[in-house]
Amino acid sequence: MRTAVKAWVYKVATFLTALMMMGFGLFASIVIFAESVGIVTAMGYTKEATAVILGAIGSVLIWLVTLLGTSANEFILVGIKKASEAEES
Repeated sequence: MRTAVKAWVYKVATFLTALMMMGFGLFASIVIFAESVGIVTAMGYTKEATAVILGAIGSVLIWLVTLLGTSANEFILVGIKKASEAEES
């Protein structure tokens, strides 16, 4: 009984941590992009240059969120493995 509770706690903690990681990363990327739009548009670049700069910033932020998603997925896999080890012992 005690190992089942321990395994359940591992699973819940792992899932919530991964969810917080993804939520923070996505929220931070949205805030960074929103602030970047304001800064770049205030600098007086041409429309084409502004679009290229914001496209580059957006691409990098999408790449970073994708990396964070991969990390969160690996975190969940390790947590589930640890939970199954706790159930076996």
